[in-house]
Amino acid sequence: MHLYLTTSTPTNSIYTDESGALRYKVHTPMKPTDRTTAISRVVEGIPHRSDSADGQDEIDGERFANLAHIDWHPVKSSVIRFRGRELATQDSFAKKAWGGSARGHRVFTAQDGKEYKWVLGAETTHASGRPFDGEMPVARYHPKKLGLFSKSQKASLEVFSPFEEMADEIVASPEN
Repeated sequence: MHLYLTTSTPTNSIYTDESGALRYKVHTPMKPTDRTTAISRVVEGIPHRSDSADGQDEIDGERFANLAHIDWHPVKSSVIRFRGRELATQDSFAKKAWGGSARGHRVFTAQDGKEYKWVLGAETTHASGRPFDGEMPVARYHPKKLGLFSKSQKASLEVFSPFEEMADEIVASPEN
């Protein structure tokens, strides 16, 4: 599954699939404190409202439902609310050392009970599953390329098979 972002910022974008269909909406208000990222997902099979006054529940005729919220805190641990669980990022996205360095790595336990690792890189960010030495790819974030020295491309999030059922968790993770 390849999701394309409408902006270069994963925390403030609409995610579409390969066919252009809307899948997720991520919004983070631009303010210095008390920021909360709201992550919504398209809900299939719900009749469209004809009187959507605020425009927040529908985009291009698609209905969205709340999926997760991330409360960003600059000093203490940020908090993720996802599917009825509330998780502190210092616990659920812990820095752990593998191969002698914890720089740029965050380990999290998904709802399937397995550990995954986000590796934050300059060019791409990717998630991999246990065993980490095998580096089985789960997802990869590709930043926007302007096309100065290579072909331009939109920012995108690629979720590899067989991990597509984890797409909600991957989009809702603060390292994406």
